[in-house]
Amino acid sequence: MHAQVPRSPTEHVAPRFSGGYRKLNTLTSLVLNVLVGTLLLICTAPLFVLIPIAIKLADGGPVLYSSIRLGRHKRPFAMYKFRTLKPDADRIIGATLLGRGQRLETPIGHFLRETRIDELPQLINVIKGDMDLIGPRPERPEIYERLCRHIPGYDLRFQTRPGLIGYAQLFTPHGSPKRIRSLIDSFYLIRNQRIGNDRRLLAYALWALGLRFLRTLLDALRQRLRRKRTHDERRLRDRIAPDNGRVWLEDDEHARACTLVDLNDEAVLIRCPSGHPPPPQPVRLRLERQASHPGGGVKKRRIVRCEAQLTMQRPSPGLEGYHDYVLQIRPATPLNAFKLQKYFLLSSLC
Repeated sequence: MHAQVPRSPTEHVAPRFSGGYRKLNTLTSLVLNVLVGTLLLICTAPLFVLIPIAIKLADGGPVLYSSIRLGRHKRPFAMYKFRTLKPDADRIIGATLLGRGQRLETPIGHFLRETRIDELPQLINVIKGDMDLIGPRPERPEIYERLCRHIPGYDLRFQTRPGLIGYAQLFTPHGSPKRIRSLIDSFYLIRNQRIGNDRRLLAYALWALGLRFLRTLLDALRQRLRRKRTHDERRLRDRIAPDNGRVWLEDDEHARACTLVDLNDEAVLIRCPSGHPPPPQPVRLRLERQASHPGGGVKKRRIVRCEAQLTMQRPSPGLEGYHDYVLQIRPATPLNAFKLQKYFLLSSLC
């Protein structure tokens, strides 16, 4: 059974960018890549000094990580990153994606990955001609063979060079299903490049990454200042309280509404009138809220369907006549998992 996918791949991408990946003039594209890539390399030179020092101080291991990726026409090339995982991480991960709770990140690895500045060495790949500034993100050969090669239209990406920045990467949450990201990238692979659009997309990406860097840095500083916080405080910090959120408990006969208090990608806290019976075991949830893209735009009703299991219940603190319920959730489809991350947990860059 195929995963559910959006009818229109641009539904989850900011409509202000109307260009594509297909290059009309390869020579012009290469020259721009070298010029802009060199300029960005010069502007970020201080980071190429500070980050290696931080990596060495953190665990003494190598600064750069080199991994084989598939480029244009499936030609393999070595892609560079600042190292964010332990030196033996490749052996442990193998032909899979990095999973939650594997604890393979270096002491500063999470910060580098969250801010995306671990990708800066790929400017070298851009200048060398392995990659474009704008294009679909490159994939490991083993991941392509295991997860991607059977996705319809996936091989379209090999008609162009992979990119440092891609539409799917920028406008979808990290870890979104490969099928959804491929659908979005495939849409832009059949559209022609527009130099002006690429400039705006690059500027937009730099702005978004700058905001992400500041937010992540401030968050890390707050954690340092609150090392002795309790387990409950950690739980609350790790959860998001989306505005105007509603939850519908569904069964075969009817649905009843409750208030969405907060959630993360594993559990949801809901508030229901005390007169309602507790949620059945298991229960189907329908999460709803009015939300736009994280980068702005018209608000639309976003719906996520999940299977849920009740794990805790209690009277609502400070509220008479209400009960709180914590339910572990599992999105019903990959598309629902994608929408949960993008519109409820707000985990995409833009």
